[in-house]
Amino acid sequence: MKSEIIQALTNSPLFKGIEEANIEELLTTIDHQIKEFKKGELIAIEEDNCEELGIIVFGNIQIQKSYPSGKVVVLDILDQGDIFGEIIVFSKEHRFPATILSITDSTILLLSKTGIKQLCKENECFLENFLQSLTSKILMLNRKVKILSYKTLKEKIADLLIEEYKHQQTLVLTLPYDRKEMADLLGIPRPSLSRELSIMKEEGLIDYYKNTVRILQLNALRELII
Repeated sequence: MKSEIIQALTNSPLFKGIEEANIEELLTTIDHQIKEFKKGELIAIEEDNCEELGIIVFGNIQIQKSYPSGKVVVLDILDQGDIFGEIIVFSKEHRFPATILSITDSTILLLSKTGIKQLCKENECFLENFLQSLTSKILMLNRKVKILSYKTLKEKIADLLIEEYKHQQTLVLTLPYDRKEMADLLGIPRPSLSRELSIMKEEGLIDYYKNTVRILQLNALRELII
């Protein structure tokens, strides 16, 4: 396996704490595939069978849900090291609940159920990482439910910014998505998002330029979502 792929895998939470040489050795003994996708290419379609767990080696992907009305909602945006399918692959029906789109050229490592179980047996660190990833995904889904529970757009934006602040540990945030992607994540029209951001800027809560947002009143944002 190419050294750049092995090195990239060290950025995945599944291989956290495992040396590159050990990763390469582990992968030589298990069932896996490496697939490349072009920008705009579908990786999986909603209701497809999910037989493998995916790890993003290079690139970015988007998880999106389509509705009969034609509306498409972006559920998440994943980048290098992130994983998908870890919950579904072991579920009873194991079908993708959403469509997965490659939004850049991307390289994906696919691990079969057999391969995952073998890795868990052979490496305790991988097992712990896998269980932590499952827990994190459940917490993320709970966060999605929380966002949906907010009544106002300002509350949804405040929650998103607070979560990014916790993750980046700085008041100057570099958002990993553009305005359209941010609006899709919140499930709102882009013009509504832009209008509300302008209002929050006028109120002195935040300042922003393109995908950089500076939090000016952290406590005030927190009070919005209490």
